[in-house]
Amino acid sequence: MPLSMHRVSIPLFKQTLASLSAVLEKAEAHCADNAINVGEFLERRLAPDMFTFTQQVQRATFHSAQAAAKLCDIDIPEFEDDEKSFADLQKRITYTV
Repeated sequence: MPLSMHRVSIPLFKQTLASLSAVLEKAEAHCADNAINVGEFLERRLAPDMFTFTQQVQRATFHSAQAAAKLCDIDIPEFEDDEKSFADLQKRITYTV
């Protein structure tokens, strides 16, 4: 069986996005357990020159969707980049997969 680009990329994207979804669940629980404002948490950066938490998720989903679309020679899905909550980010991951 020949090795295809789909076989070496799409499962990896799906695994990465599933892991990202699990991280979001843990982060949401952390915010709830410690009375942390979700809006502030999603706008935090690990370092001053990094994207915010929300932007990190947006980039991960966009790049996965972009690569898959290019492999299939279809239009790249559009994203609004307007996520404001953990639920919004989870929906974005589901949409990407």
